[in-house]
Amino acid sequence: MKKRCTVLSGSYGLGAGIRDAAYGPRALRTAGLIDRLRGLGISVTDSGDESEPVASEPISSNTTLRHLNQALEFSARFGPRVEEAWLRDEFIVILGGDHSISISSISHAARAVRSKFGPTAELGVLWVDAHGDVNTPETSPSGNIHGMSLASLLGFGDQRLCSIGGAAPKIRPENVAFIGVRDLDPGERTFIRQHNLNCFTMKEIDYYGIGDVCKRAFDTVANNTAAFLISFDFDSCDPTFAPAVSTSVRAGLTWREAHLIMELAAERPNFRGLELIEYAPELDIEGRTAELGISLAESALGKAIL
Repeated sequence: MKKRCTVLSGSYGLGAGIRDAAYGPRALRTAGLIDRLRGLGISVTDSGDESEPVASEPISSNTTLRHLNQALEFSARFGPRVEEAWLRDEFIVILGGDHSISISSISHAARAVRSKFGPTAELGVLWVDAHGDVNTPETSPSGNIHGMSLASLLGFGDQRLCSIGGAAPKIRPENVAFIGVRDLDPGERTFIRQHNLNCFTMKEIDYYGIGDVCKRAFDTVANNTAAFLISFDFDSCDPTFAPAVSTSVRAGLTWREAHLIMELAAERPNFRGLELIEYAPELDIEGRTAELGISLAESALGKAIL
Protein backbone atom coordinates (compact mmCIF):
# COMPACT_ATOMS: atom_id res chain seq x y z
CA MET A 1 0.00 0.00 0.00
CA LYS A 2 1.31 3.44 -0.91
CA LYS A 3 1.70 5.76 2.08
CA ARG A 4 1.39 9.20 0.53
CA CYS A 5 -0.42 10.49 -2.53
CA THR A 6 -0.91 13.81 -4.31
CA VAL A 7 -4.02 14.42 -6.39
CA LEU A 8 -3.85 17.12 -9.05
CA SER A 9 -6.42 17.99 -11.72
CA GLY A 10 -6.20 19.33 -15.23
CA SER A 11 -9.70 20.49 -16.16
CA TYR A 12 -9.00 20.96 -19.84
CA GLY A 13 -11.26 19.72 -22.61
CA LEU A 14 -10.41 21.75 -25.70
CA GLY A 15 -7.93 19.16 -26.93
CA ALA A 16 -10.89 16.94 -27.79
CA GLY A 17 -12.70 19.65 -29.72
CA ILE A 18 -15.54 19.59 -27.16
CA ARG A 19 -15.34 20.47 -23.49
CA ASP A 20 -17.08 17.41 -21.97
CA ALA A 21 -13.95 16.06 -20.25
CA ALA A 22 -13.14 19.42 -18.64
CA TYR A 23 -15.81 18.68 -16.03
CA GLY A 24 -14.43 15.25 -15.16
CA PRO A 25 -12.03 16.15 -12.33
CA ARG A 26 -14.62 18.05 -10.33
CA ALA A 27 -17.12 15.22 -10.78
CA LEU A 28 -14.63 12.61 -9.54
CA ARG A 29 -13.93 14.72 -6.48
CA THR A 30 -17.65 15.17 -5.85
CA ALA A 31 -18.11 11.41 -6.17
CA GLY A 32 -15.74 10.97 -3.22
CA LEU A 33 -12.35 10.10 -4.70
CA ILE A 34 -10.30 11.94 -2.07
CA ASP A 35 -12.23 10.47 0.86
CA ARG A 36 -12.04 6.97 -0.59
CA LEU A 37 -8.27 7.18 -0.93
CA ARG A 38 -7.92 8.53 2.59
CA GLY A 39 -10.11 5.65 3.73
CA LEU A 40 -7.26 3.33 2.73
CA GLY A 41 -5.09 4.94 5.40
CA ILE A 42 -3.15 6.98 2.83
CA SER A 43 -2.06 10.55 3.47
CA VAL A 44 -3.59 12.44 0.52
CA THR A 45 -2.62 15.96 -0.52
CA ASP A 46 -5.20 17.59 -2.75
CA SER A 47 -3.22 20.03 -4.89
CA GLY A 48 -6.34 21.42 -6.51
CA ASP A 49 -7.18 22.10 -10.11
CA GLU A 50 -5.74 23.85 -13.14
CA SER A 51 -8.57 24.99 -15.40
CA GLU A 52 -8.55 25.65 -19.11
CA PRO A 53 -8.13 29.16 -20.55
CA VAL A 54 -10.93 30.89 -22.41
CA ALA A 55 -11.27 29.53 -25.94
CA SER A 56 -10.70 32.81 -27.74
CA GLU A 57 -10.05 31.22 -31.14
CA PRO A 58 -13.04 29.82 -33.07
CA ILE A 59 -13.26 26.06 -32.92
CA SER A 60 -12.78 25.76 -36.69
CA SER A 61 -10.01 28.36 -37.12
CA ASN A 62 -7.23 25.76 -37.38
CA THR A 63 -8.14 22.42 -38.88
CA THR A 64 -4.78 20.73 -38.24
CA LEU A 65 -4.08 21.93 -34.66
CA ARG A 66 -7.31 23.00 -33.08
CA HIS A 67 -6.94 25.25 -30.04
CA LEU A 68 -3.15 25.14 -30.13
CA ASN A 69 -2.73 28.46 -28.31
CA GLN A 70 -4.98 27.35 -25.47
CA ALA A 71 -3.13 24.03 -25.19
CA LEU A 72 0.22 25.79 -24.92
CA GLU A 73 -1.10 28.27 -22.36
CA PHE A 74 -2.64 25.55 -20.22
CA SER A 75 0.48 23.40 -20.41
CA ALA A 76 2.70 26.25 -19.25
CA ARG A 77 0.64 26.54 -16.05
CA PHE A 78 -0.13 22.88 -15.45
CA GLY A 79 3.20 21.20 -16.15
CA PRO A 80 5.33 22.85 -13.44
CA ARG A 81 2.74 21.89 -10.83
CA VAL A 82 2.93 18.26 -11.97
CA GLU A 83 6.73 18.34 -11.89
CA GLU A 84 6.74 19.73 -8.35
CA ALA A 85 4.47 16.88 -7.23
CA TRP A 86 6.67 14.26 -8.92
CA LEU A 87 9.76 15.58 -7.15
CA ARG A 88 8.18 14.66 -3.84
CA ASP A 89 8.41 11.03 -2.77
CA GLU A 90 4.70 10.40 -3.31
CA PHE A 91 2.37 8.61 -5.68
CA ILE A 92 0.76 11.03 -8.14
CA VAL A 93 -2.86 10.84 -9.32
CA ILE A 94 -3.71 13.16 -12.23
CA LEU A 95 -7.39 13.76 -13.00
CA GLY A 96 -8.22 14.87 -16.54
CA GLY A 97 -9.37 16.50 -18.72
CA ASP A 98 -8.84 15.18 -22.20
CA HIS A 99 -5.71 13.29 -23.21
CA SER A 100 -3.93 16.39 -24.53
CA ILE A 101 -3.08 17.27 -20.92
CA SER A 102 -0.70 14.31 -20.89
CA ILE A 103 1.69 16.14 -23.19
CA SER A 104 2.35 18.51 -20.30
CA SER A 105 1.93 16.11 -17.37
CA ILE A 106 4.15 13.36 -18.77
CA SER A 107 6.76 15.79 -20.11
CA HIS A 108 7.17 17.27 -16.65
CA ALA A 109 7.06 13.85 -15.00
CA ALA A 110 9.99 12.84 -17.23
CA ARG A 111 11.84 16.02 -16.24
CA ALA A 112 11.30 15.23 -12.57
CA VAL A 113 12.53 11.65 -13.01
CA ARG A 114 15.76 12.87 -14.63
CA SER A 115 16.21 15.53 -11.99
CA LYS A 116 15.76 12.98 -9.22
CA PHE A 117 17.55 9.92 -10.64
CA GLY A 118 20.04 11.43 -13.08
CA PRO A 119 20.12 12.74 -16.65
CA THR A 120 19.96 9.28 -18.22
CA ALA A 121 16.98 8.08 -16.13
CA GLU A 122 13.97 7.07 -18.21
CA LEU A 123 10.22 7.22 -17.58
CA GLY A 124 8.03 4.34 -18.73
CA VAL A 125 4.45 4.92 -19.91
CA LEU A 126 1.62 2.40 -20.13
CA TRP A 127 -1.05 3.89 -22.40
CA VAL A 128 -4.39 2.21 -21.63
CA ASP A 129 -6.72 3.47 -24.32
CA ALA A 130 -9.05 2.43 -27.12
CA HIS A 131 -7.05 4.76 -29.37
CA GLY A 132 -3.38 5.17 -30.19
CA ASP A 133 -3.09 8.98 -29.83
CA VAL A 134 -0.07 8.89 -32.13
CA ASN A 135 -1.41 11.07 -34.90
CA THR A 136 0.49 14.12 -36.11
CA PRO A 137 -1.02 17.22 -37.73
CA GLU A 138 -0.38 15.58 -41.10
CA THR A 139 -2.23 12.34 -40.27
CA SER A 140 -4.97 13.50 -37.88
CA PRO A 141 -8.48 13.32 -39.39
CA SER A 142 -9.82 15.88 -36.90
CA GLY A 143 -6.97 18.19 -35.91
CA ASN A 144 -7.79 17.51 -32.24
CA ILE A 145 -4.64 17.59 -30.13
CA HIS A 146 -5.78 14.83 -27.76
CA GLY A 147 -5.13 12.40 -30.61
CA MET A 148 -1.52 13.63 -30.94
CA SER A 149 -0.45 13.44 -27.31
CA LEU A 150 1.69 10.30 -27.32
CA ALA A 151 3.30 11.14 -30.67
CA SER A 152 4.28 14.54 -29.27
CA LEU A 153 5.83 12.94 -26.18
CA LEU A 154 7.87 10.67 -28.47
CA GLY A 155 9.08 13.76 -30.35
CA PHE A 156 6.94 13.59 -33.50
CA GLY A 157 4.56 16.21 -34.83
CA ASP A 158 4.36 19.94 -34.31
CA GLN A 159 7.47 21.10 -32.50
CA ARG A 160 5.52 23.54 -30.35
CA LEU A 161 3.79 20.54 -28.79
CA CYS A 162 6.93 18.38 -28.75
CA SER A 163 8.88 21.08 -26.88
CA ILE A 164 6.35 21.46 -24.03
CA GLY A 165 8.33 20.93 -20.84
CA GLY A 166 11.72 20.92 -22.57
CA ALA A 167 13.54 19.33 -25.46
CA ALA A 168 12.01 16.34 -27.23
CA PRO A 169 11.68 13.41 -26.98
CA LYS A 170 10.40 13.02 -23.42
CA ILE A 171 10.03 9.24 -23.52
CA ARG A 172 11.51 6.47 -25.68
CA PRO A 173 9.56 4.01 -27.84
CA GLU A 174 11.12 1.01 -26.10
CA ASN A 175 9.66 2.21 -22.76
CA VAL A 176 6.08 2.58 -24.02
CA ALA A 177 3.30 0.00 -24.22
CA PHE A 178 -0.39 0.12 -25.14
CA ILE A 179 -3.19 -1.96 -23.67
CA GLY A 180 -6.77 -2.08 -24.96
CA VAL A 181 -6.31 -0.47 -28.38
CA ARG A 182 -9.08 -1.24 -30.89
CA ASP A 183 -9.65 1.93 -32.96
CA LEU A 184 -6.66 3.24 -34.93
CA ASP A 185 -6.45 5.73 -37.77
CA PRO A 186 -4.39 4.66 -40.81
CA GLY A 187 -1.55 7.01 -39.91
CA GLU A 188 -1.45 5.60 -36.38
CA ARG A 189 -1.09 2.03 -37.64
CA THR A 190 1.87 3.14 -39.72
CA PHE A 191 3.40 5.05 -36.79
CA ILE A 192 3.13 2.10 -34.39
CA ARG A 193 4.74 -0.27 -36.89
CA GLN A 194 7.48 2.16 -37.92
CA HIS A 195 8.54 2.78 -34.32
CA ASN A 196 8.08 -0.81 -33.17
CA LEU A 197 5.82 0.17 -30.27
CA ASN A 198 4.54 -2.62 -28.03
CA CYS A 199 0.82 -2.47 -28.77
CA PHE A 200 -1.43 -5.02 -27.07
CA THR A 201 -4.78 -4.68 -28.79
CA MET A 202 -8.02 -6.31 -27.71
CA LYS A 203 -7.06 -9.17 -30.03
CA GLU A 204 -4.00 -9.97 -27.88
CA ILE A 205 -6.08 -9.68 -24.72
CA ASP A 206 -8.69 -12.05 -26.12
CA TYR A 207 -6.07 -14.54 -27.30
CA TYR A 208 -3.43 -14.49 -24.53
CA GLY A 209 -5.48 -13.20 -21.60
CA ILE A 210 -5.06 -10.02 -19.62
CA GLY A 211 -2.55 -11.54 -17.19
CA ASP A 212 -0.04 -12.43 -19.90
CA VAL A 213 -0.55 -9.11 -21.64
CA CYS A 214 0.05 -7.22 -18.38
CA LYS A 215 3.28 -9.09 -17.73
CA ARG A 216 4.61 -8.27 -21.18
CA ALA A 217 3.47 -4.66 -20.96
CA PHE A 218 4.97 -4.09 -17.51
CA ASP A 219 8.23 -5.69 -18.57
CA THR A 220 8.34 -3.03 -21.29
CA VAL A 221 7.52 0.02 -19.18
CA ALA A 222 9.05 -0.95 -15.81
CA ASN A 223 12.15 -3.10 -16.27
CA ASN A 224 14.55 -0.50 -17.66
CA THR A 225 13.07 2.68 -16.26
CA ALA A 226 13.50 4.64 -13.05
CA ALA A 227 9.75 5.07 -12.76
CA PHE A 228 6.61 4.44 -14.77
CA LEU A 229 3.06 5.68 -14.90
CA ILE A 230 -0.26 4.56 -16.34
CA SER A 231 -2.23 6.96 -18.49
CA PHE A 232 -5.73 5.49 -18.36
CA ASP A 233 -8.38 6.71 -20.78
CA PHE A 234 -11.85 5.61 -19.69
CA ASP A 235 -12.71 4.69 -23.26
CA SER A 236 -10.31 1.74 -22.91
CA CYS A 237 -13.16 0.02 -21.08
CA ASP A 238 -16.28 -1.34 -22.65
CA PRO A 239 -19.12 1.23 -22.60
CA THR A 240 -21.07 -1.11 -20.32
CA PHE A 241 -18.64 -0.24 -17.54
CA ALA A 242 -17.57 3.25 -18.63
CA PRO A 243 -20.37 4.94 -20.56
CA ALA A 244 -19.24 8.50 -19.80
CA VAL A 245 -16.78 9.07 -22.63
CA SER A 246 -17.09 11.14 -25.78
CA THR A 247 -15.26 8.64 -28.02
CA SER A 248 -16.86 5.35 -27.05
CA VAL A 249 -15.78 2.12 -28.76
CA ARG A 250 -17.48 -1.23 -28.18
CA ALA A 251 -15.76 -4.44 -27.02
CA GLY A 252 -13.29 -2.94 -24.57
CA LEU A 253 -11.79 -3.94 -21.25
CA THR A 254 -14.04 -5.39 -18.56
CA TRP A 255 -14.21 -4.12 -15.00
CA ARG A 256 -11.96 -6.94 -13.78
CA GLU A 257 -9.44 -6.59 -16.61
CA ALA A 258 -9.00 -2.90 -15.84
CA HIS A 259 -8.58 -3.67 -12.16
CA LEU A 260 -6.01 -6.37 -12.79
CA ILE A 261 -3.88 -3.84 -14.67
CA MET A 262 -3.87 -1.60 -11.59
CA GLU A 263 -3.40 -4.43 -9.10
CA LEU A 264 -0.36 -5.78 -10.94
CA ALA A 265 1.06 -2.30 -11.44
CA ALA A 266 0.80 -1.67 -7.69
CA GLU A 267 3.15 -4.61 -7.09
CA ARG A 268 5.92 -2.88 -9.05
CA PRO A 269 8.08 -0.67 -6.79
CA ASN A 270 8.71 1.95 -9.48
CA PHE A 271 5.02 2.53 -10.25
CA ARG A 272 4.72 6.22 -9.42
CA GLY A 273 1.70 7.71 -11.15
CA LEU A 274 -1.81 7.27 -12.55
CA GLU A 275 -3.73 9.49 -14.93
CA LEU A 276 -7.52 9.13 -15.18
CA ILE A 277 -8.44 10.76 -18.47
CA GLU A 278 -11.44 11.64 -20.66
CA TYR A 279 -14.27 11.30 -18.13
CA ALA A 280 -17.35 13.17 -19.40
CA PRO A 281 -19.69 13.20 -16.37
CA GLU A 282 -22.77 14.46 -18.23
CA LEU A 283 -22.78 11.16 -20.12
CA ASP A 284 -22.51 8.96 -17.04
CA ILE A 285 -25.19 6.40 -16.23
CA GLU A 286 -25.86 5.78 -12.53
CA GLY A 287 -22.34 6.98 -11.73
CA ARG A 288 -20.80 3.83 -13.25
CA THR A 289 -17.79 5.56 -14.78
CA ALA A 290 -17.02 7.60 -11.67
CA GLU A 291 -17.17 4.49 -9.49
CA LEU A 292 -14.89 2.66 -11.91
CA GLY A 293 -12.34 5.48 -11.82
CA ILE A 294 -12.32 5.78 -8.04
CA SER A 295 -12.01 2.05 -7.52
CA LEU A 296 -9.18 1.86 -10.07
CA ALA A 297 -7.31 4.57 -8.17
CA GLU A 298 -7.77 2.55 -4.99
CA SER A 299 -6.33 -0.54 -6.68
CA ALA A 300 -3.43 1.44 -8.08
CA LEU A 301 -2.59 2.62 -4.57
CA GLY A 302 -2.51 -0.91 -3.25
CA LYS A 303 -6.04 -1.92 -2.29
CA ALA A 304 -6.29 -5.69 -2.72
CA ILE A 305 -8.97 -8.32 -2.46
CA LEU A 306 -7.07 -10.19 0.26
